[in-house]
Amino acid sequence: MDVLQPAGRSPVPLALRLTWPFIAMVVLLVGCATVSLYVLSTARAFVAGESLWTKGQKDAIYFLNEYATNGSPQSFEELTRAMEIPLGDRAARLALESGQVQTDVAREGFLRGGNHPDDIDGLIWLLRYFHHFDLVKKPVDQWLVGDKYILALGMLSHEIHQQTTAGTVDAATREQWQNTIREINAGVTPAARNFSEAL
Repeated sequence: MDVLQPAGRSPVPLALRLTWPFIAMVVLLVGCATVSLYVLSTARAFVAGESLWTKGQKDAIYFLNEYATNGSPQSFEELTRAMEIPLGDRAARLALESGQVQTDVAREGFLRGGNHPDDIDGLIWLLRYFHHFDLVKKPVDQWLVGDKYILALGMLSHEIHQQTTAGTVDAATREQWQNTIREINAGVTPAARNFSEAL
């Protein structure tokens, strides 16, 4: 019999008493690392979504200007496709506002916005639970500004489409439309840049 080992005592409980704090720390560190990687991955998805949003609004302005100039049905189709991106993202953001969370609507909106399906759950999680943090709040504030111009662009496109379809467009009207498009572009460009810089 080992003289150093008290009779009837197992060495396991003593070993556990000595090692459990280290095991707990390792588990905690692994948990923190996992959450950190998920946040970073979701932030990357947010940045990718902002890039798609910016490209969508720039394409929409380009094709609306073309449509206002030549009335081409192809330009209107391209405009409609480009507008789907910022409008889809807007629908998703609105669906996640406090008090009226609709994750299914948000998911559909982010898909319309061209976001990768694997990123959407993370985007929903980030906007729902971190909207008060600067990581999310500052970009979203610029996103809200940009959306006002996107809505103005949508209203103008509706007017242009109505009058073009009716065949009641003259040169003065086209020039007025182009001036309005330039004004919208001048307003949305700083918002898009600030959106990107905030991320």
